[in-house]
Amino acid sequence: MIKRYGTVDPRFQEDVLIIDTNTDSSYFKVSDFPSELTAGKNMFKIYGDRHLLRVDKPILISVTDVNGNPIYHHNTTYIDSTGRVVISPYIYPDTPPGTGKVQILAIAKKRIKGNDIKGFWANKYNVLWSRDIAIDPIKVNTSPVLFKKIPGLKIVENVREYLTQTYGTGTAQHTASSDDIGGNTTYAYPGFGSAYIVVNSNTGVFSASMEGGLLTVPEPGVVIGAGNSFQPGETAEYTTVIHEVISSTQIRVSPYSMALQSQEQVGTEYPPSYVYTPYNYEPTAFTVDPPYEISYQQEATLNTGSLNSQSFASITLKNLTPVCGNIHNIKTYIRSHGFADFQLVGDNILVERDLLMIPNADLAFDRFGRFYSQETINNYWASESVNQSINFRNVYDNDVMISSLRITGSSGLTEEDAYIKTYCIPKIEVYKDNEYEIKFRAIAKKFDGQEVKSKMAVYISGSNIPNSDDRQIGEKIVQLSADGETQQNWTTTAIDSQGNAWAELQTTQPKGLMTSPTDTGWNNTYTSTFTQEYAASWPSNSTANVDVQFGVGDDKLLDLPFIPSKDDDIQIVFAVESGDWYINDVVLQGAIDYQFTPNHTFIEVPVDAPRQDDILDFRFEFYNAAGQQANISLLTESINFSGSNLFISGNNNVLSGSIIIGDGFVMEGFTVAENTLSDG
Repeated sequence: MIKRYGTVDPRFQEDVLIIDTNTDSSYFKVSDFPSELTAGKNMFKIYGDRHLLRVDKPILISVTDVNGNPIYHHNTTYIDSTGRVVISPYIYPDTPPGTGKVQILAIAKKRIKGNDIKGFWANKYNVLWSRDIAIDPIKVNTSPVLFKKIPGLKIVENVREYLTQTYGTGTAQHTASSDDIGGNTTYAYPGFGSAYIVVNSNTGVFSASMEGGLLTVPEPGVVIGAGNSFQPGETAEYTTVIHEVISSTQIRVSPYSMALQSQEQVGTEYPPSYVYTPYNYEPTAFTVDPPYEISYQQEATLNTGSLNSQSFASITLKNLTPVCGNIHNIKTYIRSHGFADFQLVGDNILVERDLLMIPNADLAFDRFGRFYSQETINNYWASESVNQSINFRNVYDNDVMISSLRITGSSGLTEEDAYIKTYCIPKIEVYKDNEYEIKFRAIAKKFDGQEVKSKMAVYISGSNIPNSDDRQIGEKIVQLSADGETQQNWTTTAIDSQGNAWAELQTTQPKGLMTSPTDTGWNNTYTSTFTQEYAASWPSNSTANVDVQFGVGDDKLLDLPFIPSKDDDIQIVFAVESGDWYINDVVLQGAIDYQFTPNHTFIEVPVDAPRQDDILDFRFEFYNAAGQQANISLLTESINFSGSNLFISGNNNVLSGSIIIGDGFVMEGFTVAENTLSDG
């Protein structure tokens, strides 16, 4: 998300006449002051005393961290019922922990006892209140959730069939042995971060479904050397979760750590005595000797035809912008027009949701930015050559990057202004002033004979989005450029004079070595070749400074926030000028950071209405992590829901009494078995 930065007014460095030592301030009536500032939007309130202060001059506020650096605080326009103004300091994950300080400065016209202030100190900023406060950027936010602007919502019913699942080997859990994988398997660990396992195979053996699986190697090919042994109770077995399937021949795993002990003889007696010193050894490379195995959950094939359906309320929430606090969960209540009271039907933890969802999918939250197959590409992504007609086809790929879309065709371009345009077919609804972020992984690879850099630009296209350049395909949010044969490590720079952000590849060091980034000005580039995420943050319709964040992540991942200036239905467009480009895991979501509420997200709640074709009212309540309800709730009325069908499964169901069918046909005491109807 776009990080906001605070400033310190130089007037806080000047002398003052009055130091307000009252804990809650005699001049500013500070209330609801927290014991600490935690992650996200915090809160305290002030009420400037009209009798003591100049009301025609602004009250200045400063919040600083343990190093004296400014912390952004939002002087909200939210005023509670007593006239107090809410001040909201923002604590980000990179805010240093420790003891910070809150200061308030204003122009006093009177002293506490009512004496006028005259002479030199009259009409100057002359009264200061300050208070130390602990800052914990990893602690959960429990500030009250207060809204100034009422959020918007849209409710749509989705009736989905109960799907049955089948698997390639008959069961959900599958184990692949080293015989199944084949090839020469090697392990590499650069000394910090993750380790990698590579199989030398032409066919490719790792699949996307193996991510999250468990790799077990009973006897890794590591020689521990004379005088060393395993600590008591320890063995050579290497077990690790597969954190990422990078390609069909490479996975990312946890480092292998061996619990060893060294042996040293003490004295010269016979028989000899020894002292054992325990230590951990992390080998950097070895051949993974068979046998070994990978246990993982297979991707299921979903089958329709069960005749059992369930009604869901798909609820889109926009403008979720509390002035303080963080929404932890949302409670959903429904009321049938045939009954008087609301019933709780859902209590959902609020999370960011990928908005690139397959329309009318059988499966909830089914994404089309995750390229599971060629079918996903064919159905939800379109491509065309622009300014030159050529034949090409974008293809599903696992060899360079797992589950990726390979954008081809640029090898056939000869015209100077020609390019390949690839875009998502479904349009995504976004809302004015809501903050979004597009995430995706990218790898550039030169085709045979390519002499120029590989170049790809990313655009947001929509009827209300202005065009950035002569291509007339929307607003360009980043330009990627790579010079190497196969490149995947991206850095980002600030917006240039045309409003474009550029990402250049850094290739001066091998993967695993790092040059620490330095910040000597907002126009400079952060450079590194370590496996890290470089998140460029900027509003797409602004010339604000760019915050390039350095954090643990993925060298292929780009995170590109934008803020639409109007409501719109948008498409993501990749424009390839040169090179073969591989992209995967494309995500569009409401921008999020730890303990900050996403502006735009959605939830789904199963709805068991009292009857089919019912008229329902919905009520939504917002809560923080401490279970405290927000200052507003939302109510929508008179929404028609067709509802779920009644499906009876199993062979031990009992229907006692009588049943009326249609307009009056009564069946009483009957059984149905093996397609026969008999008297009970």
